[in-house]
Amino acid sequence: MSAYNILLDHERERAARVAPNPYRLTRREMHVAAWVGRGLDCAEIAGKLGIQTRAVSGHLKRISDKLHARNAVHLGLIINTMPGLPVEQPNVVAIEDFREAFGMGWKSAPAKPDVIFAD
Repeated sequence: MSAYNILLDHERERAARVAPNPYRLTRREMHVAAWVGRGLDCAEIAGKLGIQTRAVSGHLKRISDKLHARNAVHLGLIINTMPGLPVEQPNVVAIEDFREAFGMGWKSAPAKPDVIFAD
């Protein structure tokens, strides 16, 4: 089997695993929608995705148009019922996990809470 056929088979399998996208949202729109569904605002989404707030607003406008949302609340309701939105995959490892995995010493003491609640 040639490398081309192996790659082609892999792509076919990957495409079969991808969730359906009946609204025809782009990959970026799917990511913006996922963050909106988690309750982030435009500035927070822009920071997460490394784009400008104005770009996030544009994506939200196109998402609203594609989903036929009447307002921001309606958009949030639609997004939270959509299957197949991307799930954040952190690209960093906590230092404690790294140390433990590679036998490099101790685990850090638990962090102290920023706020102490009184009864």
